[in-house]
Amino acid sequence: MNISEEVEKIYPFLVSTRKYLHEHPESSLKEYETSKFIKQELDRINIDYVTVGETGVLAEIKGKNAGKTIFLRADMDALEMNDAKDADYKSKNQGLNHACGHDAHTAALLGATKILAI
Repeated sequence: MNISEEVEKIYPFLVSTRKYLHEHPESSLKEYETSKFIKQELDRINIDYVTVGETGVLAEIKGKNAGKTIFLRADMDALEMNDAKDADYKSKNQGLNHACGHDAHTAALLGATKILAI
């Protein structure tokens, strides 16, 4: 597998996912819609997951061979501050903003999940 080629294939997904998450930020431990979105994406690619706490999501991809375990993690909460940018994907949730980059972290991890699940 050529990972660069696989990333190119899902690049539009990565961009649209990051923009969607940026538009819909949620504060820490209140990421109900974000969690729902992540679970829907995992369902689309047939990845098993469990809910951790109220909003956490833990997915598992089993390889073909037994061996070491790798754990990948991304935060998904937003900062409690207004989004001052002028972009089509500006936050729609007043007083919340993904200025921290967690929208990108979550999108990247979903992308990695898609590639690793191949």
